[in-house]
Amino acid sequence: MRNIVPAFALLLLLGITSCINKEPYYIDKENKAIVSRNEPFHRVVIDGNNKEVTFLNYGDQKGNYTIYFNRPNPGYMVAEGFGLNKNYVLNLALGTKYSVIIYGKDNQAVKVINFKTDYRGSIVTGDD
Repeated sequence: MRNIVPAFALLLLLGITSCINKEPYYIDKENKAIVSRNEPFHRVVIDGNNKEVTFLNYGDQKGNYTIYFNRPNPGYMVAEGFGLNKNYVLNLALGTKYSVIIYGKDNQAVKVINFKTDYRGSIVTGDD
């Protein structure tokens, strides 16, 4: 019985630490997307390749936890310049730096994530 208590305490501590270290937003390199762990995106601005693209969650789209860079994103109106587009695809340019600015419900910026693409089109972050 004495061995069970320390083992349980260690597992509990590891479980708590793994939850604490996870960022609420991250770049999913494999799927070429930005993901929210906690709540749907409200507004996201992606700046790079000499253009600024804004993704706006419209209606009551509660499942909008992911924005893909390489395919349309249902539930988002996308603005690039003056037009709005429901089927916009943001094709990432090769060898380009990008900034992703995430806004909360109160329209305040809550997170900025920077990444770049290499000359093969793969996403590279500061973790690499």
